[in-house]
Amino acid sequence: MRRSTNRTRKDCPRFLEALAHYEATKLNADFFHSIDGVRAELASISETFADLQHQHWDNFEATVGSLSAPEQRLVQRSNTESYLAKWHLTVAQLKSQLRLLGVYGGDVNDELTNNVFDAIVQFQRKHNLRHIDGVFGPLNYSEMEKVSRSIVNR
Repeated sequence: MRRSTNRTRKDCPRFLEALAHYEATKLNADFFHSIDGVRAELASISETFADLQHQHWDNFEATVGSLSAPEQRLVQRSNTESYLAKWHLTVAQLKSQLRLLGVYGGDVNDELTNNVFDAIVQFQRKHNLRHIDGVFGPLNYSEMEKVSRSIVNR
């Protein structure tokens, strides 16, 4: 006959640790399903074209920085939505990933809010990315995957 205890699995710290690890691993698998294609695209760019692309994004960042706050949000929104659609990701997935990375504390839903763009900027700064523009793009996606992998593998 089994002894009854008042403890549940959720009372066990090791269970909670294992559950958190599983959830983070699952979140990463879902969120980074397009990362190989993004990396291949980034790797296929010639050095000359990469320099031109950096110049373009430097100009883009300067231009976005010179816009009013509402105009900046429009640019951030349209570019982020474009990349999310290209990689078949949802806003909720992006928010969940930003939360896992410790830069987003808001609700996880499919509403693309200013808090999301602020979290992207925070991530870009925290990880010394070249472009601090608040747009979720290929370099952010790639860096997020590296950082997330290190978090899950702890």
